[in-house]
Amino acid sequence: MLIEKSFNLAPRHKKFDRKIVKKLRQQSKASINSISTTESRKIYGWNSQVAGCYQRSRAFIRLKISKHSIVYGKVQPEHYVEDLIANWFLSRFPMFTIMIESSRGTFVISKDEKLAIYKDKIDELLPKFEKLLPENDLLKGLEDFNDDEYWEKYYDSQFIKERKNKRYFLKNIPKKFHDWQGLKLEKNRFEKNRNLSDF
Repeated sequence: MLIEKSFNLAPRHKKFDRKIVKKLRQQSKASINSISTTESRKIYGWNSQVAGCYQRSRAFIRLKISKHSIVYGKVQPEHYVEDLIANWFLSRFPMFTIMIESSRGTFVISKDEKLAIYKDKIDELLPKFEKLLPENDLLKGLEDFNDDEYWEKYYDSQFIKERKNKRYFLKNIPKKFHDWQGLKLEKNRFEKNRNLSDF
């Protein structure tokens, strides 16, 4: 029970191995808490990596809003955290249906419906859900809203060339996250890559 409570995220790690848990059950509480054995260090590492993946997935996702009260976005997490992300966004936006797409499927949840996982991508699912849900009068003006353009303006206002710190950037956003759809702007600014259309 101690193992499940202390390392509750570890089973979500892509390399999780039940054999480690079996070995931990034979070890003392003190050695597990002090992370002094190979197995306790391994499970502690898994737990930390999943927690980091969950935190970064929430931070790096760029959500979009449908006028049918659907909040949706794409993530590429290394570990199995999509359901946690969907539940977290539901707690933030309880009046909305949440759709999170990853390589493992599209996770959909709302206050009225339990979490469901679909094989279809958001592009295919969204129109189906929009047919079932009424338009929200408060969101009707979103058609003219270009979220990429507004995000770019915000980023321009915050970006200070003189303070650009490559090591600090890589510490906060490791290279494995650079190809995420939501980090396109940050990656372009950081790498200074230019399109042929710029010339």
